[in-house]
Amino acid sequence: MAAKNMNLIDKFSRLRFKSQVISLALISIVIIVIMTIIYYKLTNHHGKAFYSFFQTAIRGYLFTGFISVGSLLLSLHTFVIINLKDKLFSTERYENKFRQSRQLSDDAKIDQKELLKPLDMLSSFINISVWLSILTAVSQFTIGLIDFGVASVFCIWLAMLTICFLLNSLILIRVHIRNMLYQNN
Repeated sequence: MAAKNMNLIDKFSRLRFKSQVISLALISIVIIVIMTIIYYKLTNHHGKAFYSFFQTAIRGYLFTGFISVGSLLLSLHTFVIINLKDKLFSTERYENKFRQSRQLSDDAKIDQKELLKPLDMLSSFINISVWLSILTAVSQFTIGLIDFGVASVFCIWLAMLTICFLLNSLILIRVHIRNMLYQNN
C-alpha cells in the first residue's frame, strides 16, 4: 500500500541503474531539441549565428562551471559515500528493513553486496557525474571551437546531460539522507 503513495522522485529513484541512465539521456535529448527549436523559431538564424552566440555568451561559462562542479564532486564523493555507509547502511535498523523487504529470517546472513546496492548505485552516478563534468568542460575548448552550429548544440547537449546526472545524484543523496534522518521512526 505504501508503494501507491510514492511520489515521482521516489519512483524514479527506485528504478534500476540502466533505466535511470536511459531516462536521463532521453530527458536531456528532449530538452536540447526543445531549446534548439525555440532558438531557431525566435531568432530565424542558422548554424553560424548560433555558433557565434555560443562562442561569445555560453562556452566560457560552461567550461568554468563544469570544471568547478567536477572538482567539487570529486572531493565530496568519498565523504558522502562513507558517511552514508556508516550512518545508514551499516545500522541494525537498516539491516532489519532489508530483511523485511527480502522476507529473510532474523538469523539469515545478509549479502553485503545486495545490502549496499543502493549506495553503489549512488556512487556510480556521482562518478559518472564527475566524468561528465570534466568531459563537458573539455568539450567546450575542443569541440566548442569548431565553427559549426551542430558542434555547439552538441556541447550544450553534453552540458544538459551532465546537469541531468548531477540532479539525479542530488536526488539520490536526498533520498538516502531522508532515510538516515527518519530511521529512528
